[in-house]
Amino acid sequence: MDAFFEGIPAGQAPLTGQAPSPAPEPPADTRRVATAQEAYPLSYGTDEEKARLRAEVREVRPLLGPAKPRALRPAGSAVPAAAKVAGAGALGIILLILGTIDHAIAAQTAAICNSGLGQLGQAFDQSAARGCTLYTGMESLTGWLVAGGVLALLSAAAILMTGNRKPASPAGSTRRPPGGQSY
Repeated sequence: MDAFFEGIPAGQAPLTGQAPSPAPEPPADTRRVATAQEAYPLSYGTDEEKARLRAEVREVRPLLGPAKPRALRPAGSAVPAAAKVAGAGALGIILLILGTIDHAIAAQTAAICNSGLGQLGQAFDQSAARGCTLYTGMESLTGWLVAGGVLALLSAAAILMTGNRKPASPAGSTRRPPGGQSY
């Protein structure tokens, strides 16, 4: 290999015979991080500087207009009853399906684990004991999933039954325009 490089002066590339070009320098980082004093000017400085900053804020604030809190929903709007029924119904159906799948997976193994032979196997093998604990827990989860699904479906039915009712007006009350005149 040394024979290959014979006759090439030091500092030149072996294939071209020219000096290698220097690597380009990375661009300078122009971003600047604000200091704590710049970020929180009222926490630092003299009392005169703080008073000057507060006066500047008082001058600019009226130009910005009053601060209005933004509501997540427009005033007077509510979630429609149909959306509540659909959400609760979908949750109920999903929980019932998950409970059924969980029962199909875990029931047979949990039954084997609870049998006499399964108890004996757990006594001799720790991995079998861990597996049986998992499947027994999954089987008890089935009940919670089914109960949650039934409760969600019942709440959907309750929302459906009471969702579109208008409050009853007090007996004998009639709405009168201002001034007591009738329509």
